[in-house]
Amino acid sequence: MIDARKLAALVLLGAAASLVVGLFLWMVGPAAAREVQAACTGMRPTWTNPKLKRLPSAAPDFQVQDKDGRSLRLSELRGRVVLVNFWASWCDVCKAEKKSLAALHRELSGEDFTIVSLASDDDWELVDRSLRIALGTKAGPSDQPFGGSPFPTYLDPPTSATLGGVATSWGLEKVPESFLIDRAGNIRMYLVNKRDWTADVVKTCVRSLIDE
Repeated sequence: MIDARKLAALVLLGAAASLVVGLFLWMVGPAAAREVQAACTGMRPTWTNPKLKRLPSAAPDFQVQDKDGRSLRLSELRGRVVLVNFWASWCDVCKAEKKSLAALHRELSGEDFTIVSLASDDDWELVDRSLRIALGTKAGPSDQPFGGSPFPTYLDPPTSATLGGVATSWGLEKVPESFLIDRAGNIRMYLVNKRDWTADVVKTCVRSLIDE
């Protein structure tokens, strides 16, 4: 038979272990939340927009076409986290972020996440040439159509001097600018200027939206 004192000690030890595990789990939750918050803040988002006003807000729907004439409505992507990247073939700064954007797409794209690239252009030849340069190497432009871009690109034909109709309706005055949209179709982050899309803060923040 087990000594009563030993039994009591085992019970107390088990209770103490359960308490330690409980405290650990209680601490992990807030710590993970703080890490995500720090990562998303580290992306330096802008929280207001001339047309969309205060964010978060519902993403205005749009319809665009790819190089093969296939149409896409933003609302068709509801249920995924979407990164909408506005750029233009004539924008050198835009080219600078394309390799990291491609790397992010290759790492995270799937049923839960996708990138939509909107070019303020009306000429596919210019878009093709720009992407070949942006996704090329030091030796020269890529020999693949559209630089072998892994994410789909759509035309957003200019309705003003430089920017496309969708870009203008979303409150843009220049490119590159990007919007991170959650599964419910709400704009959660407005990101002005080029980014390093392979940065840890970006991947942590995007994954947190995917996991919601």
